[in-house]
Amino acid sequence: MSAKRAPVSPLVEAIRAEMKRQGISGYRLAKDAGIRAYTVQRLIAGTGSPTLATLEAVAKALGLVLSLNRLK
Repeated sequence: MSAKRAPVSPLVEAIRAEMKRQGISGYRLAKDAGIRAYTVQRLIAGTGSPTLATLEAVAKALGLVLSLNRLK
């Protein structure tokens, strides 16, 4: 019997998808973002609690913009 994984946030899924699209490893993302590889590993595993500064660095390293939108 396989263990069920906890649901992952849309933000984490978007980061994973962009990493895959660009062919970027977690190590490379960490280096480009100026953060520790362990931080990226936890982020993409959905187990971390990244700061806003970390999310902004990851987004910038991926060529993305982090934004907030009003709920409807």
